[in-house]
Amino acid sequence: MFTGMRMGEINALSVNDLNTNFNFINIDKTISKGEHGEAFVNDTAKTENGNRQIPINETVRPVIEKIISEYTLTDDNVLFHTSAGTLIATSVVNTEFRRIVNRYNIQDKSVKGDLSLHSLRHTYATRCIESGMPPKVLQHLMGHSDIKVTLDTYADVFDNFQSISVEKADSYLTEVGLAV
Repeated sequence: MFTGMRMGEINALSVNDLNTNFNFINIDKTISKGEHGEAFVNDTAKTENGNRQIPINETVRPVIEKIISEYTLTDDNVLFHTSAGTLIATSVVNTEFRRIVNRYNIQDKSVKGDLSLHSLRHTYATRCIESGMPPKVLQHLMGHSDIKVTLDTYADVFDNFQSISVEKADSYLTEVGLAV
């Protein structure tokens, strides 16, 4: 929700991917499923552009510091495991997320569509757009291979800000003396 990372990217994180000195999370791998459905660390990101560094913001920093302080070295060096010590598949996290949503009845039923952890990624992107983040910056943070993916996926959100953007441009042109 606060990084835009894919669940498979989060589940594949190692302690070495968390750089609190320079405030970034290194993304260069993901959790994938083997031919028998078992989770394994894929040594590459989902796409070539999936290799990226995500800034550690002030909301995420305390969570990362807690994870690092509680980290126990494992054979595979991955931060998150099941209670049995195995890697966590994205489907397992999504199932638990769904249970929590249902148990505490926290889904807004007026909002159409399924609520999943991937929805939180979309929420992050939408809030970034609402804050005025340029599409090219968002493309990089999301790990999209092409700006078209970012623009097409969030076209409605960008469209909603058209009038606000035009007002900002008009105001700027007036401010610099190019408009009356």
